[in-house]
Amino acid sequence: MTAEPSLRAVLFDFDGTLWDSETAVFSVFRELYAGHGQELTLPMWSAAIGTVGGFDPYIELQRLHADDDLDLDDLRASTEARIREAARKVPLRPGVAGFLRQLDGAGVRRALVSSDRSEWLVTHLERLGWPEGWSAMVSADGDATRAKPNPHLYLAALELLDVPASETFAVEDSTKGIRSAKAADIRCVCVPNEATEGLDLSEADLVVPTFEGLAVDDVWRRVRRPRSG
Repeated sequence: MTAEPSLRAVLFDFDGTLWDSETAVFSVFRELYAGHGQELTLPMWSAAIGTVGGFDPYIELQRLHADDDLDLDDLRASTEARIREAARKVPLRPGVAGFLRQLDGAGVRRALVSSDRSEWLVTHLERLGWPEGWSAMVSADGDATRAKPNPHLYLAALELLDVPASETFAVEDSTKGIRSAKAADIRCVCVPNEATEGLDLSEADLVVPTFEGLAVDDVWRRVRRPRSG
């Protein structure tokens, strides 16, 4: 009888998963649009979640105001400053610290797999109090060909960790992230946030509303359970 695989590593998305930056950034852009008499809806914004180049809110706003003389450089600069300010106020999501401590206590390695830029990760991991202990950190760094939903980032993380997909699971918050992990043949847990809970998350092996109360051993058992249907 073949032995069941042990859990050796957990691969985390960053934005929207460990901290709810997604909702904070969406709020900034929603206010920007409202200030120009427009509405930015979640279905529009969802194309930008978890990837690079899926939706450019600045170009779309310029399109909506084709008859106006919008200075995109000024608009980007002022909005990015507001995003940085908003992000500085966002804490870890409830239960995340406890879940990470469980992994550390069990000797299970943890890694970050993000479509964002590495400097963004480093800055906010330091602020959030978790700069250490990551066995790998893989970012798209602006390269749309590597960003989710492509599997490249997850495949790179597996190679760096030297761990087979069968001995890991990913933790994501969005459709594109789930598809990226599954395309790399990695089981996926989805913990959606306010900005992503209405997306199609059905491809995840397990969807839970919060990290609070999650036990690593139980999650590993549940993601390995054959899916019905």
